[in-house]
Amino acid sequence: MGLLRRIERGGAPPPSSQPPAPAPPPSAPVPSAPPPTAQQPPAPPSLEPRPGGLAGQAAPPRAPSVAVRPGQNQILRDLKTRVKSELISQLDPNMDLSKTAEVRQKIKVLFDQIVESENIVLTRSERDRLFEEVTADIIGFGPIEPLLQDPTVNEVMVNGPNQVYIEQKGKLVLTDVRFDN
Repeated sequence: MGLLRRIERGGAPPPSSQPPAPAPPPSAPVPSAPPPTAQQPPAPPSLEPRPGGLAGQAAPPRAPSVAVRPGQNQILRDLKTRVKSELISQLDPNMDLSKTAEVRQKIKVLFDQIVESENIVLTRSERDRLFEEVTADIIGFGPIEPLLQDPTVNEVMVNGPNQVYIEQKGKLVLTDVRFDN
């Protein structure tokens, strides 16, 4: 079964003809899983105990992330910080933020000027993603803005700058979303 199917099913392994093994008592150590055989599919990574967690507890599944070229992440973060700082310094502090379309248009014009002055070549998708991230930081809820706009997400839970969970299809999912500070 493919990864997408497992994610859609909430991380549950496919039904097996073998009865499930009884769960160990909470105080018993968690045995390591036997190597997968042709008849037994491997358990998805979301069912493995999380380091530092309670014995027997399964880690919540992770939301899929977007592939990024090595080193690109830090470059884009630095660029985002510079662009956001420059944008904030150039924006009118008396601007009415409730007029979202008008504010986005002003941010877009300034954003394009600032990115051009940086002399960094970005793909269209990188440029669009950077614009959306900067705009969300200025007039939205920052990195959780896309989660709030996603109709499949029922709840967003921020448990610190590096732990953002969502409830999706009744399942708790740890995302890759991180706050800068």
